[in-house]
Amino acid sequence: MKCLNQKEMNNNESSQTPATLEEYIAQHQQMWSNVISEMNGQMKKFTDLPDLQMTIYSKRQNALDYYFNLLYQVSSMSKEYKKQYATRYNSYKVNSQIRYNSDTAINAQIASDLADVTYKLSLLENHAKYMQETVKTIDNLIYAISNRIRIEELIQNVK
Repeated sequence: MKCLNQKEMNNNESSQTPATLEEYIAQHQQMWSNVISEMNGQMKKFTDLPDLQMTIYSKRQNALDYYFNLLYQVSSMSKEYKKQYATRYNSYKVNSQIRYNSDTAINAQIASDLADVTYKLSLLENHAKYMQETVKTIDNLIYAISNRIRIEELIQNVK
């Protein structure tokens, strides 16, 4: 069983360009799920551990790079949302032909106007949490390698 390297991951991404953010996230979650499954499968056979040890840190780094890229995208989108919110608030408060009774009414209108942005922002935030947990899973696998080696040593000493 082999793990995907970065080149293979990029080839998989480019061969199937997703049309929507939901498809992009689903595709990446499936890809990372496959990576974790393959690494977990390598834990089963003691003879596969050297290959796993050679690739696991690069996989972890790839996951971290992707995770921090997602965080950057979330912060950029959040910044843009705040700008749009402020612009719309001032527009509704000062320039609007409709008189709103309270700030709550203005906030409700802005929330309605920016619903697509908040939806995408929440999708990216959830995907970032998924990647954070993926990195934790890889860390657990790294820890498990040494335990797997100890177990194999104990088995060899008993025989």
